[in-house]
Amino acid sequence: VERHRELSASLAIGGALLFILSTWALLRVVQEGRIAKAEYAKAVEAEKRANAETARALEAERKAQVELERAQAAERRALQSLWQAEEEATKRRVAESAREAETQQRERHSQAEGLLAAADRIANPEEALKLCDQALVMDPGYPQIHDKRGRLLRALSRPGEALAAFEKALELDPEYVQAHVNRGALQMDSIMELTTSGKKFSPG
Repeated sequence: VERHRELSASLAIGGALLFILSTWALLRVVQEGRIAKAEYAKAVEAEKRANAETARALEAERKAQVELERAQAAERRALQSLWQAEEEATKRRVAESAREAETQQRERHSQAEGLLAAADRIANPEEALKLCDQALVMDPGYPQIHDKRGRLLRALSRPGEALAAFEKALELDPEYVQAHVNRGALQMDSIMELTTSGKKFSPG
């Protein structure tokens, strides 16, 4: 009976120890599960935060790209405006220069006309020629000056220079009738001179 009691006690103690160990093991598994679950929750939360940061970074990048495009568009508009302003300024400068040149040309032409009129009033062809030369400097493209010089040179018996003056007048104004007439008169002078001297006239 005593032995049976000892055996029963041993079995009871063994069962209690087994129960305690099983309970401890179960509690350990539960605790580890809780820890794993908490770690997983932390990982999920961290991933959410990372995704949120990524989304914010992408949004910031998108906004930066939009701002960059706006800045580039503004720069293009500014450059276009600058180019247009420079073009307008260039046009104004060209127009102003043209007006100034036209004004100066009118002034020179007016001065040349004054000198030419003064030459017409002078009987001495040498003095009149000097005024014509001054007028020529003022307005070399004025055909009347060249015609006047041709007439004066003809009067001074300088036919070669006179012919060159008439030719220049006609180069500037091919329809200038008076220059045609004066050139013809000069050629008639040459024909008359050759006829008087008995030489044969050659148009060439």
